[in-house]
Amino acid sequence: MVRLDQGGRAAEAIALCPAPPHLRDWDWCTVPERIAAGEIDEDDVEAAREVMVPFLAQFDRKSLMLEATRRKVPIAPINDIADLMTSDHMDERGAFAKVDEHGRARLLPWQIARGPGDMMAEPRGAPALGEHNREVLGGVLGLSDDRITELSERSLAVSAYAGAEPPPFQGLFVLDLAWVVAGPAITRVLADFGADIIRVESRTRVCTSRFVGPFPDGQFSLEHSACFDECNTGKQSLSLNLNSPAGREIALELARKADVVIESFSPGQIARWGLDYERLSQDNPGLVMLSTSLMGQTGPYSGFAGYGNAGAAVGGFQTLVGYPGEKPIGPFGPYTDFIGPRFGLIVLLAALDNRRRTGRGCYLDVSQVETGLQMLAPQVADYAATCHLPKANGNRSDHRAPQAVFPCVGEDQWVAIVARDDVEWRKLAQIVGGDALSPDFTTLAGRKQHEDRLEALLARWTRDRTTGEVEQRLQAAGIPVHRATSSEDAVADPQWLHQGHFVRLERSDRTPSVVEASRLMLSSTPARTVKVAPFLGQDTKSILRDRLGYDEDRIESLRQAGALQ
Repeated sequence: MVRLDQGGRAAEAIALCPAPPHLRDWDWCTVPERIAAGEIDEDDVEAAREVMVPFLAQFDRKSLMLEATRRKVPIAPINDIADLMTSDHMDERGAFAKVDEHGRARLLPWQIARGPGDMMAEPRGAPALGEHNREVLGGVLGLSDDRITELSERSLAVSAYAGAEPPPFQGLFVLDLAWVVAGPAITRVLADFGADIIRVESRTRVCTSRFVGPFPDGQFSLEHSACFDECNTGKQSLSLNLNSPAGREIALELARKADVVIESFSPGQIARWGLDYERLSQDNPGLVMLSTSLMGQTGPYSGFAGYGNAGAAVGGFQTLVGYPGEKPIGPFGPYTDFIGPRFGLIVLLAALDNRRRTGRGCYLDVSQVETGLQMLAPQVADYAATCHLPKANGNRSDHRAPQAVFPCVGEDQWVAIVARDDVEWRKLAQIVGGDALSPDFTTLAGRKQHEDRLEALLARWTRDRTTGEVEQRLQAAGIPVHRATSSEDAVADPQWLHQGHFVRLERSDRTPSVVEASRLMLSSTPARTVKVAPFLGQDTKSILRDRLGYDEDRIESLRQAGALQ
């Protein structure tokens, strides 16, 4: 898998192999803007891909990745579960742990982050249902045996809305040095719940997310990217050139006041700037600092460059998504960019809770690939126990049939349908009728044996109906079904509308920004999505003046020196 992104790394990838002169002469730092302007089209990009194919075929995956890591060229091997479990990098970082699960040994993905030695609990297998009720209710909450017995005999009711209290992160100051999605998505959650976030950007290298749409009316603008808005609503923007000594000094001064610093530069870069945790914690021992990267800060592949699509390739996802016997398709987009922040947020909150109790800060190392492994725990455990290597199988499941998507009336309209057991299948067969009532389909074994015929007859039934009709009939019978939701469907979904999930904000230039509300719905301290994402550097002057006490002359001097680019 090769990603040709902006910057010199893609230029080097092209330079390593024979290529037409017009590709060699591209200024890859300007490629995103040229694509947006229509100067480079898909044929040009495809020509670049075609050049790479015979060149890459000369190498095995391991040697190619080592060379790509050394040169910081974004070339990612498409690994499977076996590759991950024999990886030197994963072994050095302790990515897997053996656990005892009720007398059976299991190998499972382990640490979701690296930090203080006592940060992670000892690995253990999945608990039996209710196994730790008394340990938690009695030992942690201090409830009596009678009270525990009473609670065990009925469901715990969710407490009613208790009214809005102060946001839980009010007063928390976060210096956001992160990049694109993986880091800013963590701080977006903190902003939703009241944290004070300063997002550091630079005009010398504009964040990739500002180049990613969609854009209002389809018109490209660095200031109107829906991708950037989604991850940076509620923040302030400080334009700072960290390649400038004066710019780094400003970052140091802000870090002395910060509760949290988050960064997602290539491993080693933050240390080269003198902004690593060892340096920052000298002046601020209570600081919690989190670094998020593709492969982590240590190990032979720590210098590997790339985005979440490369993370999905290295991390074992690409081989699991696609159709049998065909090239891997992989999950859509930079997949691990959206897994990493969820786990990163968890470990950050744990570190803040520890600081609240002890006064101690800490450093956290979050690897996107390792957090992604948590989503593949069943495949890891199965391969470790049976040597069964999971492969792509379309939408099908070994344990359910049917499980697929089916066409409906209209262009590109689909529904996903699954029967989880024989009871649900009988209900579905009664609704569909005809051949669906065949005894061939009575059992799961029979449905798997005749799966092609089963899916074909269901497709004939759905093809003459709208997605709404199929949803209504099958959901009423308790059969899992839902349309394959488009963006247009999503913004009109009655459940999301009821929850107020899409929030429309307005910028100072009257341009609308539509973002998703928080994914977390808390009763006493609800999220507040009220402040639109900032223009690049719009808060630079006020941050330097009000937070650091700089006067106008000093700010202008820094601007003239190039520190505020």
